[in-house]
Amino acid sequence: MGIDNELAAAFFKSNLKFSEVTVNDFINNLRAFFEQGARGILGCDLEELKKLEEFTSERARVYTKNLLKEQKLRDVNKAWDEKNYGSFIKLLDELQGETLLGSYKIK
Repeated sequence: MGIDNELAAAFFKSNLKFSEVTVNDFINNLRAFFEQGARGILGCDLEELKKLEEFTSERARVYTKNLLKEQKLRDVNKAWDEKNYGSFIKLLDELQGETLLGSYKIK
């Protein structure tokens, strides 16, 4: 697991940036991060480590769910483009519980 802007902001409540910064800014931000927000992690605070593990697991779950939805939407588009309307309807039914763009509802 790496430190990124989202993790720093959402879990550690830090506004330090780690992506798309100069090497100097990255090093300075990393130093400040470990001096401020990550003390519990460095000190092996088991409660803090457990919270971090839960946070990253949830983040991975959401990422995977979104990735699978994107793959299904690509399959829906492919079925439509190939005029395979039976598959199109079946795939849309599989996505029924998820929010669909209006363009899919019109089709």
